[in-house]
Amino acid sequence: MGLIRLQVEGEEGGGMRYAMILVLAVLLAGSCFAEFRIAKDRTPGGLYVVGPDISPDSSEGQFLYYSPDSGMTLVVKDSSGYSGIGADYVLGNIYKEVFETIYHSDDYGASWSSCMHGAGLFTGAQSGEFYAFNGYCFGRALEFGDSFYCVTTWDGFNTGCLGWQPGELFLLDQIWGFLYYSSDTMLSTSEVYSFGYHGCDLITSGRSGEIYGLSSDSIYYSADYGSTFVGTNTFSLEPEESSLMEIVGGGFSGELYGVYVDYHVDEYYEQHGGNIRICYSRNYGATFTCLSHTAEGITFDTLTGIDESQTSRPSRLALYAYPNPFNSAVTISAPAGAEVEVFDVKGRRVAELASGDQFWKPEPSVGSGVYLVRAKIGDGQTATKRVVYLK
Repeated sequence: MGLIRLQVEGEEGGGMRYAMILVLAVLLAGSCFAEFRIAKDRTPGGLYVVGPDISPDSSEGQFLYYSPDSGMTLVVKDSSGYSGIGADYVLGNIYKEVFETIYHSDDYGASWSSCMHGAGLFTGAQSGEFYAFNGYCFGRALEFGDSFYCVTTWDGFNTGCLGWQPGELFLLDQIWGFLYYSSDTMLSTSEVYSFGYHGCDLITSGRSGEIYGLSSDSIYYSADYGSTFVGTNTFSLEPEESSLMEIVGGGFSGELYGVYVDYHVDEYYEQHGGNIRICYSRNYGATFTCLSHTAEGITFDTLTGIDESQTSRPSRLALYAYPNPFNSAVTISAPAGAEVEVFDVKGRRVAELASGDQFWKPEPSVGSGVYLVRAKIGDGQTATKRVVYLK
């Protein structure tokens, strides 16, 4: 992988800048009708995905789905237009952008309330906090949008993301490719990199100091707050057939999620509904594992909420599985003497393990999917853990 350092063509850094209303126009024109969006919440596998209707009686509409398990399971939450989405740090809270209005949901997107006029969501660093363009100002919203204050009227960027630490922002001028960094909530800003003219379409952050850039055919990665970038993946795809539409950083170093669109699906739409491919990488975007979702085999349920107390409540029977998701073997940690079994989602037992810390390495005949690990001890106590196997 060579170092990518592209030079700006045409005007130099301090040249052309647009008014904030034009920034809003660029944001809206580029995103209002985009079908594919992805956002990551703070749980290991929690994803929000905007994609086509994949129900058997598809009306070719746009749906919001929630996945608790890295895209293996999709639960339909809402059918509406979306220009953008962003997950809050508080589990189950999400924001959506529709034209020039930002909405907030506290039930995984099942219901919404308008919270402010604005566009361009940066979310996820702190509870109830997001950043957005509001009129001629770029500002910070608190209390889930109940309060808002302007942090800058500077108009040198039109997209960006929050960093890992509070107060960190990365800002991108999509036209000229300038990348800026602020560590103090826009009190000061410095240019850290140049992708070149139309050299990068969007950026997303990972762990501390990690930044990813996405162009029409490449993924770039930086480990030093955007000072240097390397190319990790160049797509050999036909543009009219498929494209990686959006990426978002995960919760671990090197983890990246993406949502993929397959074009030329009009005939499939008419017969079966849409197609969603959710992809994830654990090696900084160098390779991806993709999961396809179509109408076939998809069951639609209503997710009314996930009770966080269920995962944090102390229990005498502790059961752990790591890593999760996994692609080779998973360590199952259960109390000594416990009977540990693994079942598929249809209730069929696929493995039985001895007590204590054990590895489950699925047989070659076991396919990718969601599995339930159940531990049982003599007094009748049981515990169940959901694991995701990705070949």
